[in-house]
Amino acid sequence: MGLHTLFHQVRADLSEAAAAGHLTDAAAILGELGHTGASRTLPADRSAADALLRLAWLLFVRAPSLDGRYVVLGPVQVGELQAGRRTPVEVLDELAKLEQVAGGDTADLDRLLAARGEALAALVAARIGAAGAAGRHIAAFTEQARVMARDAAVEGRWDEVPLEGPDAPAIRAALRFLPAGAGVEVLDRWAAAQLAAEAEQWDQARAELDAAATRAPDLFETYVRRAKIRSASNDRFGAAGDVERAIALNPSATTPRAMRGELRMIARDLPGSVQDWDLAVRGAPDHAPFRLGRGYTRLAAGRNADAIADLREAVHLAPDDPSARFSLADVLVRVQELRGAIEVYTEILARWPDSDQARLNRGTARLMSGDPTGAAEDLSALLESRPGEPVAWLRRAVAWLRSGRPWPAWLDALTAIAWAPEEWPHEANATQMLLAAHRAFGPNDRPRADEVAARLDLVRRRATAREITRFVEQLGTHLPAEGAPWHMLRAEAWLLLGKGAEAVRAAEDALAVDTELGAAHLARGRALLAVGEAAPALQSLDLAAARAWDLDATGTFELHLARARALGTLGQLPEAIAAFDEALGLRPDRADVWFYRGVHLDLAGHREDAEVSYTASIERNPAFAPAWFNRACERAVLGRADGALADLQQAIVLDPKWAAEAAGEAYFDSLRSDPRFPAAG
Repeated sequence: MGLHTLFHQVRADLSEAAAAGHLTDAAAILGELGHTGASRTLPADRSAADALLRLAWLLFVRAPSLDGRYVVLGPVQVGELQAGRRTPVEVLDELAKLEQVAGGDTADLDRLLAARGEALAALVAARIGAAGAAGRHIAAFTEQARVMARDAAVEGRWDEVPLEGPDAPAIRAALRFLPAGAGVEVLDRWAAAQLAAEAEQWDQARAELDAAATRAPDLFETYVRRAKIRSASNDRFGAAGDVERAIALNPSATTPRAMRGELRMIARDLPGSVQDWDLAVRGAPDHAPFRLGRGYTRLAAGRNADAIADLREAVHLAPDDPSARFSLADVLVRVQELRGAIEVYTEILARWPDSDQARLNRGTARLMSGDPTGAAEDLSALLESRPGEPVAWLRRAVAWLRSGRPWPAWLDALTAIAWAPEEWPHEANATQMLLAAHRAFGPNDRPRADEVAARLDLVRRRATAREITRFVEQLGTHLPAEGAPWHMLRAEAWLLLGKGAEAVRAAEDALAVDTELGAAHLARGRALLAVGEAAPALQSLDLAAARAWDLDATGTFELHLARARALGTLGQLPEAIAAFDEALGLRPDRADVWFYRGVHLDLAGHREDAEVSYTASIERNPAFAPAWFNRACERAVLGRADGALADLQQAIVLDPKWAAEAAGEAYFDSLRSDPRFPAAG
């Protein structure tokens, strides 16, 4: 048989998806499927998702047989994809060559795809938010696997029954020698118990395993499974009894020994726990999870060197499993072997460059080891991709402060508090860091308003209104009192949040520092407009106009626009229209300003000029439905029925709500008998 046809299909799909720009998240997706710690959303485009699914399948679960000896190639390819050294298509071509070298026999690959393809399909469906589809895929996969296992058992092909763990050969042998039909029934009971457990139907799961134990009372695996169910439902006493029964039935089985080791660890019987883990490791020396379990038990028993040796062996046995490396590094940090922990996190990042957790942990370890500069580098890299991590901001604040840089430390602590969740356990530490950094400000290391404005912009673009509010509130508490720009920054932030009263107070704080600031008078006027105080707003805006020397082009535009709004609210229409003209002289591209100019022209009775202004608004933003509607109103009053009806239809196309608005609008009274006039509702 020649090259597997799936390679050709995947390569074609990938080429097409890449040309359409759908593969920007390919490395992150493949990283997640390969258990490398990435956690991101798959593209919503299903064709691209399907192509990536097939590539990921070939990368991570391609195997020469069905007995669990998987050829896991994923992490190497992921690292090169993420580093940009190879493209997805190039990786696929390499796998195609491997397939050719293997001789081209794809029967086992076909069977593996048939058996486990639903698992990846479920992951894709879950990641793109298709919960119902994900559930169907999972159900189909589970049922398919159950049917395949049952068929193999019925036909006596016990070696093909998929079982996990180092005791799988002993379990298959025990099933093989059960009385006729008993092995198949036990498998059915196990499968039913698993489904019930996944639904947290513990009583049903135990009932199925009770029935399995009745059918085959000497089969140790049933008691292992029942012990797991009892542990999950907090019945540790019952779990311990089942584990003892499993050990009595098969003293050489390793999983029951490991389970008893876990139970003894929970009961703080550390010598007994270590003894059980020793027996489990002796029975399955190449099983990495047993090394991890014994390592943590030895650590609890104070045998640090032995614990680290176990965890290093786990890494050796499972080099492509990042969890083993994370466990080793975690223990090294606990025992204050920080240099070794940093080396392990560096190894993780070499294999999985996008592991945010490894970068956070290495930054923390570097901070603990007295390397604040290296810590800041790691945490900065992490915050580039995950700016909403308050812990990372706080730890970088510590790094900055220890590096003698209180100003960036103050800003990072402020950001951490803003992004913190409710009842954040580090809130007090962050507040203390903020105060400590504030106290450490020196004459040559003062906060800069433009840098805080940039951070506020980051928070505003990425955060919720609550988080922005927290940022501004903390800014008001800890900002340097002598700086009017800081009060101005608060005023602008409160205006962004629609909190006019707070913005008024912040602008007045700025004016208390410097009454000649035109920008502060402008901010106060805009804030007063936001709370409906047009008359005092106009007074403040007139003061801003008299002190406009500190306003840039944007500030001058905002001044004219705010004056136009205030004048219009006060009924001074000619002056308002003149102010709109001043604003448009600076920003003729603003469709909304042309629109509101038209509104004021209409109020002043200048229908023709209002129509022209609405036309200018439409030319700058053809999707602005209110401008179409208002121009339709003007044209109806001016007797231009065809144009009015065409404009009204376009407004309704853009937003159907305008049909209901037209039904009660007096401007259209002359058109209601026209058959082209839209029906209400």
